[in-house]
Amino acid sequence: MISFESFKNEYERNWAGLEIRTGRVAEANAIARKALNGKATYQQIERLTGVPWYFTALCHYRESNFDFDTYLGNGETLHRTTTIVPKGRGPFATFVDGAVDAFRIENFIGARDWGIARMLFRLEAFNGFGYHSKGVNSPYLYGGSTLYGPPEARAGKFVRDHVFDPGHVDAQLGTAVILHAMMALDSSIALDDGPQFAGRTEPEDEVASTVMLTQQALNKLGANPPLVEDGISGPKTRAAVSLFQQQNGLRDTGLLDAATVAAITRGMQQPGPAGQNGDLSQILKRLEDLTQVLRPPASGGTLPAIVPSNTLPATNDPVSLFERLFSLINKTAPMP
Repeated sequence: MISFESFKNEYERNWAGLEIRTGRVAEANAIARKALNGKATYQQIERLTGVPWYFTALCHYRESNFDFDTYLGNGETLHRTTTIVPKGRGPFATFVDGAVDAFRIENFIGARDWGIARMLFRLEAFNGFGYHSKGVNSPYLYGGSTLYGPPEARAGKFVRDHVFDPGHVDAQLGTAVILHAMMALDSSIALDDGPQFAGRTEPEDEVASTVMLTQQALNKLGANPPLVEDGISGPKTRAAVSLFQQQNGLRDTGLLDAATVAAITRGMQQPGPAGQNGDLSQILKRLEDLTQVLRPPASGGTLPAIVPSNTLPATNDPVSLFERLFSLINKTAPMP
């Protein structure tokens, strides 16, 4: 399973050594100024979610090139229900409404650590962590810097799913590059990397084990292409969930909910390789070993509270266990 702690030092080292290529400085500054133009709107979202306004700006740049008529979660129009993952969201009256929904799905509401390492981890999760296995710094973060591409560094790009071209140089500027340019133009952007965040468990960390169990189950049920079992609910995992929902007559959202997980469980119980080789019992045992799951706070605030695992039903029925677990988790990201 991918963890923030395993990448933290790398992110900090890369940020400290980041240099925008001389030929890309003007372009980076132009994009940074566009980001700063939307600051007032991004600050509205920060007041509602706690997500720093400049992080929203970076997501907005990569997802829809600062188009305020789009849904932050995937760049589709605000005015129709989304048709790519996350599917079934909206329509939304405003960009702010859509952004709050997108951050709720990502489990960012209630997060406290917005230091540079954690921000880069969250940004890379939007695009996937496959570049680490290729020994290449992700262009989603570092495109246009000396950390990506020759002569200083290795190039390469996933030109489509599971197809990596080592000779391809991504032309788009990375989010870390744009943040670097934004900070040079706006001195109010201050990254807090204090020791109070060391070892802190953030909201997305809480659900990582459960996401990984779902990835394992979908792989046992024949996910094609197979999912990387990393605990990150990224685009490929959501696409696999979406396909499973389509195949099983469920509401197609690409997001986990109680009905979807119950259907996954029933599939694991069916006769055949996936249902008779002990995988179901191993997955259920690991679910029972989870010590915490998220639930919404009783006070009605935005910070997630913790419910001990002994509040889960005392049952051996996998459907009941999954339904209870995911009904708790998905209350942090309600369907519209």
